[in-house]
Amino acid sequence: MPVSYSNVYLQSAGMFLPGAPVDNAGMDAFVAPLNRISERIKRRILAENGIQTRHYAINGEGQTVFSNARMAAGAIEETLALAGKKLCDIGFLSSGSSGGDTLMPGFASMIQGEMAAPPMETLSVHGVCAASVGAMQAAAMAVESGAHALALSVASEMPSRLFKRSRFAAQGYDTDFDAHFLRWMLSDGAGAVLLGKANMSEWAGFRSSGLASGWSGRGGQTRNPYIVDMSPWGSSSGSAVAVAASYVPLALGAETDGSILCPAAACGVVGLKPTIGVTSRTGVLPLSFAQDSPGPMGRSVRDVAAMMEIIAGYDPEDPANGEYAWSSPAANLPEHPVGDPGTMDYTSGLNEFALHDKRIGIARSLWGFDANADAVMEAAIERLANAGVVFVDGIDLYMNATSDSEYTVLITEFPEGVQRFLDRYMPDGPIRSIADVIAYNNEHADTELQWGDQVVLERALESGSIDDPFYRDTLAANNKGTRDEAIDAVMDQYQVDVLIAPTVSLPAPINPGGDVGFNGASAQIPAVAGYPSLNLPIGMVDGLPVGMNLFGRAYSEKTWLEVAYGFEQILQARQAPQFVALDPQTLAADRTAAEAASADTPEDSLLPADDSTPPDDSGGDEGADPSEGDPSDNG
Repeated sequence: MPVSYSNVYLQSAGMFLPGAPVDNAGMDAFVAPLNRISERIKRRILAENGIQTRHYAINGEGQTVFSNARMAAGAIEETLALAGKKLCDIGFLSSGSSGGDTLMPGFASMIQGEMAAPPMETLSVHGVCAASVGAMQAAAMAVESGAHALALSVASEMPSRLFKRSRFAAQGYDTDFDAHFLRWMLSDGAGAVLLGKANMSEWAGFRSSGLASGWSGRGGQTRNPYIVDMSPWGSSSGSAVAVAASYVPLALGAETDGSILCPAAACGVVGLKPTIGVTSRTGVLPLSFAQDSPGPMGRSVRDVAAMMEIIAGYDPEDPANGEYAWSSPAANLPEHPVGDPGTMDYTSGLNEFALHDKRIGIARSLWGFDANADAVMEAAIERLANAGVVFVDGIDLYMNATSDSEYTVLITEFPEGVQRFLDRYMPDGPIRSIADVIAYNNEHADTELQWGDQVVLERALESGSIDDPFYRDTLAANNKGTRDEAIDAVMDQYQVDVLIAPTVSLPAPINPGGDVGFNGASAQIPAVAGYPSLNLPIGMVDGLPVGMNLFGRAYSEKTWLEVAYGFEQILQARQAPQFVALDPQTLAADRTAAEAASADTPEDSLLPADDSTPPDDSGGDEGADPSEGDPSDNG
């Protein structure tokens, strides 16, 4: 029966193939030239299996050049190098093999000895065909259970030693069909995968006056797969990077204000932040009852829509359907628009008619934070207009709310939500409150506070109550100022189905002390409203992706998934990442340019205007993300 995992991600994969490739004609120089089967049958089988080359860990004299354990070690070394990890980071190693090596002390222990690896938990799975699957399941469970942060699974086979000349010489190299079939099919080699949880901006960036997107004390710095020296933005950085790098086809992020959209744009993937309450927040470490929303990331609109059909659905435990129903976008609707899980349709309109009768509003007032992003948007709009898309230009969209009022809501809800989470899911855990978190950080300051303070956590200890009338009035005013008086108003005025703007400024060089070069995003108005938004990759600038933000009314996900799908089919803009590393001089020049651009950009902080210590600008996000360490972490 298939086993599902909700918090394990493939972070890296490597292989080791011994020696130079050997074609079909050269096989007999390495393994026994079996001759019972005719050349005609041989040609037929080779044509059917399509195998052109093989690798052998033995030489022409039948001597072993690479042991099975050495091949496994080689695959692990490549896997760790690609992930920027070391053996000392690994807590669990599982191995799979058909049993060609002795069961004692076990193949995993032999690999550990081959690599002179430090102490770690090991498991050896032996068997024909399915050993590697069992080994990978064990590694995944080690991470899923929380027993280990990172686990390695490796499989290695050396079938060539079964076909050495000495085994068949006495019988004149005559043997049955099975031996021939396996000889033509099998190759020596090993493969390994690194499994772990996704990294993210620590506390969704709602912790410090300045901290790099995608950094956490546990996972380190997440890196952008397009240019690894650049920020992946955040806070669901690991989720976006894991999808962009093809470690996983889909991932979950969570957004309070930009935490799905910004990393999705920076990493060139589709990211959808649903209307508050469309996807359940049960089990998600909260930042805000009013703004948090988990959503999917994928490499295509169709993938994201398909995942939405799985994760969307009414949850009676979600705050939007209970305690906070009064502030939910559904509060003034005659019927609740969210159906039972498994009944929501987001894919049926993804076809050649997706853009039929759709009017697209260009929210020009949300442009201007990045000239390069604006230029790519203009080019995309021109292509789409030439293809027949109907645009309504010149729309000004402003919210009758402020970053200060948003911060009032967040800093009030945050400690209440965290305490409820700890009480429900970790009643006997070592961390029982935000005060415990602060104490832990102080005790481990060399790791946790090496790049930033925890001023937001400290202020959360003194925040107001969710029962305070001032808080409730502020939340109600924010809702009205971003819904009735902003998004809904302009969509009514201009009769448009979707609003669009550039998603976020292009990624800037990673700066441990804060996101220097983050010059703005268009996520805030729909975020404060609790309304949906989606990032769609639309082009590239100097090797970095640019995204378009599509957003609109509450519960309109199906409409603008159709629009995004239609845009995607016309633009075909997404490019796979190349994991480029900049040379030091180019990186230094880019850092200087980012600092200069930031100096000219008005600060957009979630902290009060009279304070000089803002948290992560790219928005909040919960601890529901995946993909650890180097390849993914941004705020």
